Order: sequence, then C-alpha cells, then structure tokens
Amino acid sequence: MLEKLKQYQEIITIIIFFLSGFFWLQNQFPQKGDLESVKKQLQGENAVLKCLLKKNMILVQDQIQANSLEKAIKEKTEFAEILSKQLDNINSKVQGVSPAMQNRLNETREDLANQKEELKKVITRMQDTKNELERNICGEAG
Repeated sequence: MLEKLKQYQEIITIIIFFLSGFFWLQNQFPQKGDLESVKKQLQGENAVLKCLLKKNMILVQDQIQANSLEKAIKEKTEFAEILSKQLDNINSKVQGVSPAMQNRLNETREDLANQKEELKKVITRMQDTKNELERNICGEAG
C-alpha cells in the first residue's frame, strides 16, 4: 500500500495543498451566514444608539424648556413685585385702585403659578429621563 502511495505522492501533495488553501479561504473570509449575524448585531447596536439619542434629545429639550421657564418666572416675579408696590403706593395715596391694574396683577400671579407648575412637570420629566438613562433602558431594549 505504501508503494502505491509513493507513486502518487506528488498528486496527493498537490491535492492536500489545494484543499488546505480552500479551507484556509473558508476560514479567512466571511460567508453569507457570518455577514447575516454581523448585520443583526449592528442593527441591535443601531437601535440602542437611536434610543440613547432620543433620550438625550428629550433631556436637552427639557433642560432648555426649564431654563426658559425659570427665566420667565424670574421676570414675572419681578414684574409682580413692582406692580404690587405700585398698587400699594396708589392705595395709600388714593382711595381705590383701578380694576384694570388689579386684574393685571391677578393675571400675572396666575401666569406665575402656571409657569411654576409647568416647571415642576419639566423637572420631573428630566429626572425620569435621567433615571432611564442611568438604568440603561436602551441597552436592555437592544
């Protein structure tokens, strides 16, 4: 049997060489199944990134809104204080205040209360979003 193998030694060597090259190519380069698994993995990571981006955008929008509300509250508070002082001065000098001025003060105070309530809601929403990001809600979804 060894005698016959020695006769075909060169052919066997060539066959082994090409087969090993074929197996090396199979292992070295990705196949369709490999690409599908990578594609699924990338889609999962893409979903996580989209979720993180969405949560961060919500957080930034809420922060901008909170800053805007804080500024408006400060301005309205100052305006209400000035208006209240003016009404007190008018009351001390004259018997009675214009109903329009009193209505303006009441409207300002109502707007102020509404903006403070809205600010509380925005701050709560911001805290909820921060908590979701800390708990890695997006990572669990992916």
